[in-house]
Amino acid sequence: MSAKPAGAPAAQREEPASLGADLTRVRERRGRSREDVASETHIPANYVRMIESDDYSMIADQLYMLPFVRRYAAFLGMDEDEVAMRFVREVQRADNNPPSRLDHPLGGGVRKRSRRSGMFMVALAILVIVIGLYFYFSPHHGPVSDALSSGPFHPAAAPGPAGANGGAQAAPAGSSPAPQNP
Repeated sequence: MSAKPAGAPAAQREEPASLGADLTRVRERRGRSREDVASETHIPANYVRMIESDDYSMIADQLYMLPFVRRYAAFLGMDEDEVAMRFVREVQRADNNPPSRLDHPLGGGVRKRSRRSGMFMVALAILVIVIGLYFYFSPHHGPVSDALSSGPFHPAAAPGPAGANGGAQAAPAGSSPAPQNP
């Protein structure tokens, strides 16, 4: 038997019930089933079960449940704001004190992910190298570099359309101009 302090209030002597346990207790006291809650509030039945069992493991963001908790409290005739604040406090407390899970080895999933991402990075590096080698040894690589290394481009030496420069054509660089007939 455990000794409880004689003058301590009941709330200090006992562990306070969770929000889910309180909602379940009020629902059962009113003679309602989970199915009643789900059908009359349009809350999915699996959400009603999660709320009552305080198990939100199937939902990434527990605060997504807040509107459903408020609707459930209104259905039971409870103060929606008080229940919502209590829900938020319990979620924050659970986030600050995550339960230890001894059924999974520490870092078991991380090792698998890092191995996969490492393999992906190696495959990506090989692909980049292969693409680089293809462009380096491709037949298009030679003429482009030859054209760039042959010297500057002289637009005056290029043949122009007929009638440009008064009908006279530009002579190639380093040659003497052709004699003109009057």
